[in-house]
Amino acid sequence: VFLFPWSVVFTELGMLAFVEMGIFLFILIIGLAYVWKKGDLDWVKYNVKYGRGRYAKLVTKETQTVKEI
Repeated sequence: VFLFPWSVVFTELGMLAFVEMGIFLFILIIGLAYVWKKGDLDWVKYNVKYGRGRYAKLVTKETQTVKEI
């Protein structure tokens, strides 16, 4: 959608503008693929790296009051 106005404005530059936009889009797509493969685009992460094990012994005021009740 946003490429059409850009192409109308830069028609004078011709192939140079087309190549520059292609390089720019390629860099954006590489970044998107990296983030997608890494799993950062998921709304809910099911496999948490540290899970319960690392923080299981952590005592806070909320957990302490729940244990006392």
